[in-house]
Amino acid sequence: MKIKYRHSTDVYTDYIALSLIDRGLASTRALKISEALRQGDWDKVTTAICNCDNSNFSLLLNIEPRLIYTAFDLVRCNALRERIEEATGMFWNLGEWHTESVIGDTTF
Repeated sequence: MKIKYRHSTDVYTDYIALSLIDRGLASTRALKISEALRQGDWDKVTTAICNCDNSNFSLLLNIEPRLIYTAFDLVRCNALRERIEEATGMFWNLGEWHTESVIGDTTF
């Protein structure tokens, strides 16, 4: 069975995008996230994540939590913190942020 994607992709450079799409993330978001990751630009990664609608953000948090928490850890974007808080129902104190302890908790 061959899967067709609406957007043109390169199997090697867009593996992350295709993986996100395969797991249900909107192709527009997946491609923006993948592009920003390829550029190594975590500000753009954070923007792409924050631009997800509520359902795509929740899905991304479930399928790639490390991506979201790494983006927050590197950029410290308040908008992303608020999205995480909204999706998890947990308050994040920026002064006490520890990525590994959060990623280790899979109860969100």
